[in-house]
Amino acid sequence: MQAGSRPGLNPRALTALLLLSAGMVTALTGLWLSQTRQACQVRHVHLATALVFVTVAVWHGSYNLKSLTHYLLTREGGGGLRVEARIALAVTLVAVLAGLLWSPGRPR
Repeated sequence: MQAGSRPGLNPRALTALLLLSAGMVTALTGLWLSQTRQACQVRHVHLATALVFVTVAVWHGSYNLKSLTHYLLTREGGGGLRVEARIALAVTLVAVLAGLLWSPGRPR
């Protein structure tokens, strides 16, 4: 431990670990739900951890808002979104559309 630092809770580390654990549980329960129909308790766990994930993601974003906006908007040769931000947006949109269009229980 460094001189002058005190032991205690590190909020940035807590948000990162909460995002990791809630994201993993949400992904695993989502996979489980996609394979079974009678999984009421799993559905509740999935929704609760998804809520934790979204809440902590907003918390994490508030910690890093300045650096996130700088990263997304800074690129060589002018303004606009970075290539990485455009790719992430495109992948997210494709995933949302695929989820809306391909749903096993969706009436045809």
